[in-house]
Amino acid sequence: MPVTIGNVQVGERSYPRSTADIPHVVVDAVEYLAQCGFRAIEYNVGGWRAWLRGGKVDLWAIAPDRWLPVAQAAASAGLTASSCHSVDSSRGRPPAESVAEHLRVLDLAAALGSRVVVMHLAAEPTDFTTRQRLDAALQFDLAVLEAVAEAAVARSLRLVVENLPQYSLRYWTLVVERLDHPAVGYVLDTGHLHLRPEADFAKIIRQLGPRLWHVHLHGNHGLRDEHLPVPGGTIRWPEVFAALHEVGYEGLYLQESNVHPSGEPPYDPPTERRLLEESRREIERLTQQAADRAARRQAG
Repeated sequence: MPVTIGNVQVGERSYPRSTADIPHVVVDAVEYLAQCGFRAIEYNVGGWRAWLRGGKVDLWAIAPDRWLPVAQAAASAGLTASSCHSVDSSRGRPPAESVAEHLRVLDLAAALGSRVVVMHLAAEPTDFTTRQRLDAALQFDLAVLEAVAEAAVARSLRLVVENLPQYSLRYWTLVVERLDHPAVGYVLDTGHLHLRPEADFAKIIRQLGPRLWHVHLHGNHGLRDEHLPVPGGTIRWPEVFAALHEVGYEGLYLQESNVHPSGEPPYDPPTERRLLEESRREIERLTQQAADRAARRQAG
């Protein structure tokens, strides 16, 4: 059965005073997730910054060898480093600049023992009403992904491209289809998909099929990206897990949920752990329910 994994976001549980403190803060987060019963981690080194006194620092900019204590702490706690989340590209700069930042994340992912890197398409919402704008967006995203994919292969890594609310599902799949690279697949983000008007979970999961290598699980009510723990929100969760079972999904589930409404410290560890455990049990129940129903249909 796929396992549920946790996301380490530095600066959310505590605030380092300098870049030298950052790996130690991540070690604390790793040990906390292990205590909460998680079995694997996605390191969000690109989408998050550590807030320091007087400013902030991009985690991917810290040399990979500085993260060795984090990798050691995860191994000691019995946690698998499943994946790393990369930076956002920007069409306001040459593709080579975004590629250089992604390559730093690839080096960090390899140092942490990860095998998958999560990629976003360029961050700016874009009006694709004209063919010229669509072609320009495709040219940029394909140039970045192709260069990063080749570098990923050299590091024994795979890339997964995440669906974002600001892009149509067609554009998301078009980029990966056009690239057609053996080291590039999809990560399905359930909360982001639920914010798209054309969202049909079963249909899109079947369309992705064997190229679906990673899943981010969280819910919302269809209006904003709330990151609610499963089974929160208005997503029809049994249909999601039934479709995942149908296509033979065997990857990991990332529980990418916010279990404390304020999103700010201080935390209530007993309540946080209870909510995480309840969500994990629900994910496991939904996974088993999908398998049981499929078995009954096959037998009957």
